[in-house]
Amino acid sequence: MDAEDLQVYRMLCQLHIDVCDLTHDWPLEKKYELGSQVRRSSNSAPAQLAEKNDDRHIRNKIEGVNRSRGEAAETIHHLYMAKLKGYITKNIYLEFRGRYKEENTCPYYFLLFFELPYKSICRAPPEGK
Repeated sequence: MDAEDLQVYRMLCQLHIDVCDLTHDWPLEKKYELGSQVRRSSNSAPAQLAEKNDDRHIRNKIEGVNRSRGEAAETIHHLYMAKLKGYITKNIYLEFRGRYKEENTCPYYFLLFFELPYKSICRAPPEGK
């Protein structure tokens, strides 16, 4: 399975594109400071998943998931700072925060990332048991 086949990867990529679009409206001098930081961390979240996607060692895959979640948390922090500095509204901050939190708590996150079939984990017990 390629990284592009992972729903959470595609969702994080779309978030990165949306963050980039958002920062283009910021004051020119801030595009290269806070704007650059938020764009880099938002890109790093899906990049971490892509990097570890083909790794055969479960520990390394878990590390990729944890790093991705950390980058998403860093992006939320940068967006919070943008809100405090008046570059974005509270509603825009809350929208992006909610979207990032949704990605980080996606119930199928690990199932998708580790290529485990949902049916093999959640199947009903065998007949007679």
